[in-house]
Amino acid sequence: MEGSTELEIRTPEELTALLFEGPETEVYEDPAEVQRRILERIFSAQSPEELRRLSKADPWQEHLDEPIRVNDVRFRRGQYDEGAAVFAVVDATNLETGEALTLTCGGMNVLATLMQHNRMGWLPWSWRLVKPERKTAAGYQVLWLDDSGLEQIAKDRATPAAG
Repeated sequence: MEGSTELEIRTPEELTALLFEGPETEVYEDPAEVQRRILERIFSAQSPEELRRLSKADPWQEHLDEPIRVNDVRFRRGQYDEGAAVFAVVDATNLETGEALTLTCGGMNVLATLMQHNRMGWLPWSWRLVKPERKTAAGYQVLWLDDSGLEQIAKDRATPAAG
């Protein structure tokens, strides 16, 4: 679909094919829509430090075990020969600090979880990115999204302190 900023995905089979083969066509992003999102993030910055952070995306692995609320996700064609054919660009909030983040991740399990939540309309959602010590037979440590206990953190953050 020309002009779309999202990958049109409907079935588990299409999701799986996307992870391994990538989109059939390059995903086109409307420059006006990209600019609108950038301006919204600039105008929502609450400090000069937050404004500086808007110009870069962090690998989500730099935020392992931190409580993160995923507000929105976009998928882009990957540039590596190994691993998933796409990666995620995530607009997120650190639930402990309130900091707005842009994160990237290409781990298969993480991508599949994000795609399913996006497809089903379950975003925003909160997780911690975890990397268990156990390795696969090929020697990789698999990334997972864990939402255990994060509902209470989000509620506590939304409730003003008594005083």
